Amino acid sequence: AMQGDAVAQHILGMMFSQGNGAPKDEAKALEWTLKAAEGGLVNAQFSAGTMYMEGQGAPSNESRALYWYSKAAAQGDASAQMILARMYNEGIGTARDEGKAQYWFSLGKEQEGAHL
Repeated sequence: AMQGDAVAQHILGMMFSQGNGAPKDEAKALEWTLKAAEGGLVNAQFSAGTMYMEGQGAPSNESRALYWYSKAAAQGDASAQMILARMYNEGIGTARDEGKAQYWFSLGKEQEGAHL
């Protein structure tokens, strides 16, 4: 993790988040999750979005959540695409945008269908 391995960083973040193998520390969990997310790891990008949305390790920040969900969605994460669709549809963390909501919804449904 210290050498920039995004997977190891994400695992370390989850350990701090859950208090599994390390003392529970949401700030450290977010710190390591962000390192992995910045390294391009899609699962970490999704986790970072969720942590910002729920206020884990930092105050809740819907625009930061939108940023990280967007990164994960752009890499094809169907769950992130569906969350983005809802955020744009309801104006969460951004201005309401029905076009973007429909775009991400259709991509998310397409991805979900591909996994059936």
